[in-house]
Amino acid sequence: MKFKRANSAVTLAECPIGLFISADGGLCLKTEYGNNEGRIDAYIVSSGEFFLVANPQTTENQRRQMVTPVAVTE
Repeated sequence: MKFKRANSAVTLAECPIGLFISADGGLCLKTEYGNNEGRIDAYIVSSGEFFLVANPQTTENQRRQMVTPVAVTE
């Protein structure tokens, strides 16, 4: 299994479900789950912690966070 980082960043809302690199370089996972207010369930791979954004920690700020998708290839 190989990983390929995308050439450009997208918002977390636009990012496909799967792995992504956060702005600080951490490997994270976006799931298909969220809540009715638009929050996206995403987690930091190394710690399992919920992926939060800088203050203020709002759903809108989370969805606008710039990330880089990572594709899994065989």
